[in-house]
Amino acid sequence: MSIIGLVNINPLLFHAIVIIASLIVLIKAADLAVYGIVRYARKLGISDYLIGLIVISLAASLPELVSSLNGSVIGDTGIVFGTILGSNVCGIGLVIGVLALVGKRVSMECKIFEKTKSDIFLLSLLPFVLLLDSKLNRFDGVLLIIAYFIWIGLLWKREGELGKVKKDVKLKHIYRDALIFIGCLVAILLAARWIVFSSVNIAKLLAIPSYIVALIVIGIGSSIPDLTVGIRSVVRHHASIGVGDALGSLVMKSLLFFGILALINPLVVEWSTIIIAFFFITIILALVLKFTKDKVISWREGLMLVLLYFAFLFLQIFWLVL
Repeated sequence: MSIIGLVNINPLLFHAIVIIASLIVLIKAADLAVYGIVRYARKLGISDYLIGLIVISLAASLPELVSSLNGSVIGDTGIVFGTILGSNVCGIGLVIGVLALVGKRVSMECKIFEKTKSDIFLLSLLPFVLLLDSKLNRFDGVLLIIAYFIWIGLLWKREGELGKVKKDVKLKHIYRDALIFIGCLVAILLAARWIVFSSVNIAKLLAIPSYIVALIVIGIGSSIPDLTVGIRSVVRHHASIGVGDALGSLVMKSLLFFGILALINPLVVEWSTIIIAFFFITIILALVLKFTKDKVISWREGLMLVLLYFAFLFLQIFWLVL
């Protein structure tokens, strides 16, 4: 059967196949991109936590940015908010929860982490404060971007104060690795474009909000690179990378991504659509930071985070669909 025939006979199956194939490409490309970046970050002497918080979170979150940009370009804010908020709840609930279950206990013995906990909580909620009027305009976008880079500057300063960052490091094969990274980026861009295209069409075929499709399909699918990196970090006894990645992705998408998207095209959303996500992001993030008070997240606490994530999905779908 030809592709055109499949589209005509069963468009739902066709778009589902496109999403699955695109997710496979996206995951592999993101994995290669992350590997190269982490290698150079370690040569520079950056701590595991900061590698996850800034470096990996940026590379692994590219699919969400591209998917959201595509949603913004076609004027579908449901895709934008569903992608970012869905992946945020998935990152701090499902990803960190699974890491704790896999590792039995996740250690957070990192000095710089203690200095960033309150920053992460407040900055992650900043977009919701600016959304009190149900709109993120261009001025809000500028504020979010400035807040993100000020935070990055503070992180880098704190890392330098701990004396870990190296200077005058010779980086070998950087041109080859740069080409590999560019190739991975192109693959991520194309895969994310097709995911958004098929997600929008599935939403239309099933007559459900695009926000829900993005929340589940793109939100979970785009978090797979974070989950993969996190599990590898736990197995190799570098759990701080996985947790740092999840928390860094949360702040990056809340500030930098929302800021970029609002600059391109002001975002408007009803609070009735995002209220469930706001509630669960606040609760789950507060619990994660509370669990790390003893510098460890146990498997029981991980199980609680996973259950909260599935409770979020159930309530969100019930709220908007049923």
